[in-house]
Amino acid sequence: MRSLCILGLDIVQLRAAYRDSSRQVLQIIEYRDKIRDILDRSSSHLQDPRMCRSMKDHLEYWNLFLHRSYVMAELCRPVINTSNPNEDLPSSLKQICIDSLADTVEAFLGLQKITKFAIYSWAALHRALSSALLLGLLGMRAKNERARKLLDRLVTVMSDVLSGLEPVDLPGPITRSVEALRKLIPHQGPRDLPLGQAVEEKLDTNDSGIGSSSSESSTPFFLGGNEGSSPHSIVQSILWGKGYGT
Repeated sequence: MRSLCILGLDIVQLRAAYRDSSRQVLQIIEYRDKIRDILDRSSSHLQDPRMCRSMKDHLEYWNLFLHRSYVMAELCRPVINTSNPNEDLPSSLKQICIDSLADTVEAFLGLQKITKFAIYSWAALHRALSSALLLGLLGMRAKNERARKLLDRLVTVMSDVLSGLEPVDLPGPITRSVEALRKLIPHQGPRDLPLGQAVEEKLDTNDSGIGSSSSESSTPFFLGGNEGSSPHSIVQSILWGKGYGT
């Protein structure tokens, strides 16, 4: 995990120094290989859940899977930044990003099955919710069967969690994220899941730029986003509110 955290910090620093597309591609590929090397050098139970022999092994597997997948998705995220399209970036990197976003959601769901820590960890929740939102905004629920199942499962899990909380304890970033995900799921309106009236009273959809439309298509679905907004910037607005970054 220490090596992975160091790589994550390096990736953030390198992104600020990107100068041209060709160099950007080389750096993404270089760090992709470094992330893969971390896994290749890890213990067998961290590479394959079938090798886990204890609860500790399972916890370590899902935890590393979650954070490794998120870092990989973050590394490749520039390829899906529609506000700055770059035709030179290999399409394979976009697929790695999509797969890594799905892996992050899957890892969270796996982790929360065996420990309550996942639900109470903001790091785990943030990575799962932001990855799920990005998948939804990119229209992956319509194009990718695995993504559809993962998003549906995550919404169900999070709705159950929030329904057990008192109104005063409902965290804004989480309620906004869950509500936004629900609007990305056809035929599941605001009251179709057991989230409760308290959540809807707390949630101001105008703060996140989310409209009431629940249509789904194979093209990127920007709910109320302004022209030129990147999927990532919309995710941040959902999480932190309309005024984020202004």
